[in-house]
Amino acid sequence: MTPAGYTLLRRGSVRALVRHDMVTQLGGWLAAPHVEPPPDAEPIASGRGGAFRMETADGRRIVVRPCRRGGWIGRVLRRTYFGWRPRPWGELAVSLAARERAVPTPPIVAVRVAGWGIYRGVVATEEAAAAATLADALRAAGSSAVQAQLARTAGEAVGRLHAAGVEHADLNLHNILVLRGDGSDTALVIDLDKARIRRAPLDDTYRRRNVQRLRRSWDRIMGGQPVPDEVAAGFRAGYEAAGGTPCGC
Repeated sequence: MTPAGYTLLRRGSVRALVRHDMVTQLGGWLAAPHVEPPPDAEPIASGRGGAFRMETADGRRIVVRPCRRGGWIGRVLRRTYFGWRPRPWGELAVSLAARERAVPTPPIVAVRVAGWGIYRGVVATEEAAAAATLADALRAAGSSAVQAQLARTAGEAVGRLHAAGVEHADLNLHNILVLRGDGSDTALVIDLDKARIRRAPLDDTYRRRNVQRLRRSWDRIMGGQPVPDEVAAGFRAGYEAAGGTPCGC
């Protein structure tokens, strides 16, 4: 079923769901047999690669992410997926439900699937201007106090995610974006690929599992250095303030 506010475009084995206000800007490009970055597209280095940002003819900036596999299977299949329920469709559905529950995540403007049973996918979201991944923001922080503030901001976003009943399948330092402001920071959770929506807030088991995955990504991405106590405390404080319950970390 086509979600409210989106238009379904079909051309051969290509299907695209495009938000109504972006059909003129993106429809023809996404419905083409092959999607190639425009000449002025800017590659994005973080994540699994292949993502880029582009500007539409009316000046809006979006981030385009070709779906790519992780782990050992990603070295073999890269962008090829199997199944009759395409992941981009699922990611859009989860994103819409999460935003309805006040989860801080960028709006998806379009998704694309090419193929039946064996397919490739693309997800396009509105760009969060001047945002940095939590990993990059932590590395650039000039002190542990700044890191602690960033951790609190991230904790608030994850707390809201879990309070809304969203179980993120790959919560890590690259999948949280931080937007720094004058005295106030905000964070967004991205890449809801494979995320699941529960009817109620996540229970303690799922909370701990998600937060432990985030902790392991710190160990991997931050070069094995231990999480400073004040950074961990900042995350817990933000999480509890937003989610109303301890994170179990």
